[in-house]
Amino acid sequence: RKEGTYDNSSGHLHFEPRKMHFWGIINELDILLTGGRLSSSARSIIRGAMWGTQIEQNLRKAQQLVVASPDFHSSGLFNRDNKKTGDGDDSAVPREAAKPYKAIVYVFMNGGADTFNLLIPHSGCGEKDLYAEYTMTRGNVALDRQLLHPINTTNQPCTQFGIHPNVPFLQQLYQEGDASFFANTGVLYEPSTKNNYLSNHIRTSLFDHHSQKKIAQEVRTNKDQFDTGVLGRLIDVVSGDYLTGSTSTNSDVTTVLNCNPESPPVSQLSELFVPTRFDQRPSFPGMRSRINSLNNATFLTSTLFGEVWSSALSRSLKDNDYLAELLPTVEPETSFPDTDIGNALKLIAKLVTLRIERNVERDVFSAMFGNFDSHKDLVESHDILYSQLNDALRAFSTEMKNKGVWDRVALVAVSEFGRTLSENGSGGTDHGWGGNYFAAGGAIRGNQIHGRYPDGLTDEDPLILNRGRVIPTTGFDSVFNAFAEWFGVEKEQDLNAVLPDRGRMSQLLGKDHVFMDDMPTLNPTASPTQSLNPTANPTRTPTRTPTNRPSRKKRGKKRGKTRRKKPVKNILDEEANNVDADAQNPSPLDVKRHRPHKLHQLHNNILT
Repeated sequence: RKEGTYDNSSGHLHFEPRKMHFWGIINELDILLTGGRLSSSARSIIRGAMWGTQIEQNLRKAQQLVVASPDFHSSGLFNRDNKKTGDGDDSAVPREAAKPYKAIVYVFMNGGADTFNLLIPHSGCGEKDLYAEYTMTRGNVALDRQLLHPINTTNQPCTQFGIHPNVPFLQQLYQEGDASFFANTGVLYEPSTKNNYLSNHIRTSLFDHHSQKKIAQEVRTNKDQFDTGVLGRLIDVVSGDYLTGSTSTNSDVTTVLNCNPESPPVSQLSELFVPTRFDQRPSFPGMRSRINSLNNATFLTSTLFGEVWSSALSRSLKDNDYLAELLPTVEPETSFPDTDIGNALKLIAKLVTLRIERNVERDVFSAMFGNFDSHKDLVESHDILYSQLNDALRAFSTEMKNKGVWDRVALVAVSEFGRTLSENGSGGTDHGWGGNYFAAGGAIRGNQIHGRYPDGLTDEDPLILNRGRVIPTTGFDSVFNAFAEWFGVEKEQDLNAVLPDRGRMSQLLGKDHVFMDDMPTLNPTASPTQSLNPTANPTRTPTRTPTNRPSRKKRGKKRGKTRRKKPVKNILDEEANNVDADAQNPSPLDVKRHRPHKLHQLHNNILT
């Protein structure tokens, strides 16, 4: 890039100041860009970057610094305390990660995946031929039974189901005991029937992308609370006991959004994230130091919004520097497909591999891919998307096994809703409700289909609405109740904090239903227990399951807010030995996170 050249820009400012001296330029930019809010300290910092007689060059410097200031990004007054730095509190002594590592990977199939073509009744359905009902109801979008990958199960309408032809690796994981399904699952405010489903879900907009997607990512229906995601609230609860990380590999951070100041701010990385340092060719030497000065620590009278901006900017710059140094030190042993979901899981695999260097004990990741909203050409479009999911899942599983952490990582794949069972006349299906989803990982108690697949697939059956929309019998609350317990949440009040609507569920999946012991062997061979199936007439009182739980551990003291990240050096020797708890040698490098002094929630809601 040549300074002052705009050939590759969509546009640029043509503003020419009326007064050509330094203070005249600053005064005019103050009026135009901040409405006169630019503080005297900010003006002095900007003035110090201007020298010489090149008016155009000095104007560019001033414009860049003004738009990097909190004065520009907020409507209040930003009062800097120039006697302090903005690096946070150094009094807290950070600890090294010592507890066993666990990670949850949330994969969102965007647009409403047709998952009644992911898990299909195959054979052994008793007196009813459920596959015949499937083909009759689905019409042109039905899949040939001979092409399906069969799996066996118990406590379902059929003893054998078929997996979509293009996801053979999911069959392999299932048969190896590393994957399970959640049948007829979705957004569920409370158990419902044909007679009361509308009144029960008056708080939600059924069959609507925006509403159902938001609830599927947040797993709650209370619109009066701050926006937080299900994994964000999970991190909020466990951050007092564990060193935590929270990462989104796409622009939608809803799933991992948190609001507890003890929780780490969300790292938002593109699935194609290239670790390069910020502004490698600045307009003048010292640009970064002046940006830091503009976003320095503040007095208590300073604007809250400006402070949140400064915190987010400072943290982002520091994290960018750290990741630019750290990520190039590791490269997956496995070849990942060059697709959205392939690149996302590749990035997540690298971050999991670097868990010791990142100093984390609990990680949550979110990934999103596809446009499953197939109102036409469903079979063709889902063939492609399910193939991409299959290849990415295979690479991710292989890489995690190679790194010895497959039993520490649990992946769950969901969508905002299933689709109608009936074909719409254009070779597609429309917005439905319940769907069939899956979990995978070395800790998963596999070879099971949790919940209850519909006993019938025609409009006459009690769970089938018009056009083949299926009323779900398992809510997302039930699924993530098991994940929260596995992650280390034990107290009832904490589980309710993670899942505010869980008390309305008739039955909840527990950790022991979905997961093996905390640290099982890589491929568990013990016979799994039977899955939890909702009753035909669920009670209104929630049942806590299972009852045989391990003794609860006493919570430890809260850690300090400042955490030490280890220096980037030869870290692969530690990884080869898979020693999460071996980080015994304190690092001289202390990369501190700049946190807001006031309301951390605004950082996530407004700026991320």
